[in-house]
Amino acid sequence: MAERTLLVVLAATLAAGPAAVAPVRPGHLPGGRVVRVVDGDTVDVRLGPRVERVRLIGIDAPEVHDSAKLDRDARRSHRSKAAIEAMGRRATEFTARRLGDQTVELEFDVERRDRYGRLLAYLWLPDGRLFNAEILREGYAHVLTIPPNVRYASHFRALQREARATGRGLWSASVARRARRHQRQPSELRQRQHSPDPRFVLRQPIIPLEHDSFARQHLDGRADVRDPPAEDGVVRRVERLDLGHT
Repeated sequence: MAERTLLVVLAATLAAGPAAVAPVRPGHLPGGRVVRVVDGDTVDVRLGPRVERVRLIGIDAPEVHDSAKLDRDARRSHRSKAAIEAMGRRATEFTARRLGDQTVELEFDVERRDRYGRLLAYLWLPDGRLFNAEILREGYAHVLTIPPNVRYASHFRALQREARATGRGLWSASVARRARRHQRQPSELRQRQHSPDPRFVLRQPIIPLEHDSFARQHLDGRADVRDPPAEDGVVRRVERLDLGHT
């Protein structure tokens, strides 16, 4: 029980943050033109003579391409890959409508590139709106906060709560109904839980938080716990818990 309580306290502490700060476009930002929309949260931008792949900071749109991340998201959400890809296409279409062939300005945070070499940026539109905020406001992405790039994290969380409360975009009732139709069936889940894989015997929610914390419970009664992004978008992980005393 102590381990479980500690995890809840840790989650609540990390979720708390500074008061939301509405973004204000800084001056003298580098500008470019979007030449390709890769998916809902990734675009190619021409900056002078070169084209850079840009990953939008603070957001995560559903996957639209077959990938290891799509596999992980399907396992964690108990939704089919097809359902996630369908939501990803809607997010990509939204980004294409707003950013396709659009002139943008790039604002950077603490880290400018990720481990894949992509630029990490907030994209400002000519009318002064921040696209990272717009896609959250319209409900086509989730908050994903990865320190140290947290400049607008509180504001982004507020926008996500608003989109969820009003049923916009991917939070709409129609999208939820389609996703439920694509959910894995109980028989498939039971088959996964009784997998002969000797490394684990159960995959299940472990604590009653608003986000899903899943555990791989080992035969010795211990578990590796990996959290997907919480509602506030912060990625958290607890590597090992002793479930024998919960």
